[in-house]
Amino acid sequence: MELEDNARAKLLQLAPAEMADVARFCNRYPNSARLRLDFVCGAPGRHNYTLYFMCDAYLGADQEYRFTVDVRDE
Repeated sequence: MELEDNARAKLLQLAPAEMADVARFCNRYPNSARLRLDFVCGAPGRHNYTLYFMCDAYLGADQEYRFTVDVRDE
């Protein structure tokens, strides 16, 4: 969400040091990422997995992705 500086300050009501912390976090947080994950699947068939990205530095930054893999016989 994009806001003008005055609107953001009025909405969040943070001290300048707190606002700087928020800005630092937001600037470090990627808009998108690409990832290659190599792993060995089980037997042929449909397998459901969940991938967890855990952040130990910020509350609410953890992410969870569910995906399905269809494994076929060679």
